[in-house]
Amino acid sequence: MMDDEIIRGRDPAVRVAAGEGDLPRRDELLEAGRGVEAAVAVAGVGPTGFSDLEPLVLATLDGETAFFPDPGTDDVRTVVEALDDGTLSREGALAIVDHDTETEALPVPEDGALAVGTRDVLSSCGWAIPTSLAEYRGGDPLAAESSDAIAALRGTAIKGRGRGDAATDESILHYWETVREADGEPLVVVNAN
Repeated sequence: MMDDEIIRGRDPAVRVAAGEGDLPRRDELLEAGRGVEAAVAVAGVGPTGFSDLEPLVLATLDGETAFFPDPGTDDVRTVVEALDDGTLSREGALAIVDHDTETEALPVPEDGALAVGTRDVLSSCGWAIPTSLAEYRGGDPLAAESSDAIAALRGTAIKGRGRGDAATDESILHYWETVREADGEPLVVVNAN
């Protein structure tokens, strides 16, 4: 059993995705998976955004990932043992997705409950360890210069989302440039709705 600080790019691997309300259950499933003597990476990752399915166990082998919604501890042990034997367990899987073995984003099926929405900025949610800066695409997001962030933003279509955001459904580039050029002490306000 392996439980490194980096899970992205690991194969075989088991990820246990859960939001804050499911953390005790996630920890129980992690303990079950890590209790198996196997050379399989087992890690807790952040929520996928599919809260009705979490905790969600993702088992990856040879560029395929199987999704198991709210499994029991015995199910997690079975998944880890199968991966260690070179087999991707399919029984009880909600979906199985083929993907590039080096993917940095949560692979989702083309249809069904897991296919809702388009992932861009939050594409690694449910796939990477949220507290590990090394897990994020492009390395440490805090190491980037603000001018690099502004330049990267120019090539995207990131828009404000509303609820008090002055850039509701408009590009946020102008607002970020204005803040960057302002005098005074920097202050970051996060609306964690």
